[in-house]
Amino acid sequence: MGKNYQTTVKVIDGSQRLYLKNVPELLHKVDLVNPQCILWYSGQYGLTKRSRDFYENNFITPMVVAFDKQVYGVWLYDLYAWAGLRDASIPLSSAVFKPMYPIIARYKKCTGKASNEFFMALHAANQAEQGLILNILETRHFVWNGSEGFEARGISCYAIDLPPWLGGKFLSKDTMEVYSALQYIESLWLVREIVRKKIISDDAKNPVNVVFLLPGGEESESNYYIDKSNPNEVYAQDIKGLIECDENLKLEHDVEVNVYFYGFNYSPPIEICGILKLKRSHCPWVFFYGDELVSDEAPIIELDSPPILDNSPIIEELLMDPIFIKKINSCE
Repeated sequence: MGKNYQTTVKVIDGSQRLYLKNVPELLHKVDLVNPQCILWYSGQYGLTKRSRDFYENNFITPMVVAFDKQVYGVWLYDLYAWAGLRDASIPLSSAVFKPMYPIIARYKKCTGKASNEFFMALHAANQAEQGLILNILETRHFVWNGSEGFEARGISCYAIDLPPWLGGKFLSKDTMEVYSALQYIESLWLVREIVRKKIISDDAKNPVNVVFLLPGGEESESNYYIDKSNPNEVYAQDIKGLIECDENLKLEHDVEVNVYFYGFNYSPPIEICGILKLKRSHCPWVFFYGDELVSDEAPIIELDSPPILDNSPIIEELLMDPIFIKKINSCE
């Protein structure tokens, strides 16, 4: 990095409860210049048709409308490689859900990014990056909190495709125990990837605005990234540190990086959640099972949790639909 130039990072935790379809208008109203928005697009099972339609209708198309001819970017992230933490036969460094890329190609200003690249980056980390990451894992105690409710898989991190430099203390843990800590490191890497692209394209003279759009509303996954005892400052420090560890980044001017976290609704209303909690194992046709992956074969998959849904009027209509209620009540 150039010795005479500085990187400044500011983090904004917008942990309000939003509808995803309203985010583009919000970003436009606050005059966010060239926002680079990150969505968890393809899950650990792959991209379902339901999720594809949800994101297209509730974000990708509204962004085109809100920003019209203005510059922005949407990063559609593939989480497929993360399945390797649940199944040791899946290689973290090479697992990609390929059927999503032809879909992304038809969207303007959208870029596909795969999580296997993160695990490859861990293997390729230079000495400075390794030192920074190990220090984060040792001193940022909050990064482990998100894994506390996860049930152990009985798979040691030694058994999966992680680099040896993480050390025995880390690698001896169950894969579910390290889940949130790895997600924290991944988010830093993603921000740096976007900053790097902007610098390489000579487009970082304006602030680099990175927007994480995370499922969960007020209880969004931003809890994985924000230290509640020292909000925003710690994350900004770690991003700055990772940028400065990059031996290939040559700054020719100061760079300002702003990172925003917004949570959006994805669950059905509480009335439906209550019904399904009681009836889940007897109502496989409702919300939980039967989604089709985006592929030629369109295999049927089983989801561990409800698919991403907006709290849209159609859900309210379901609550008043006598056929829907009859089907729910018939599940005993």
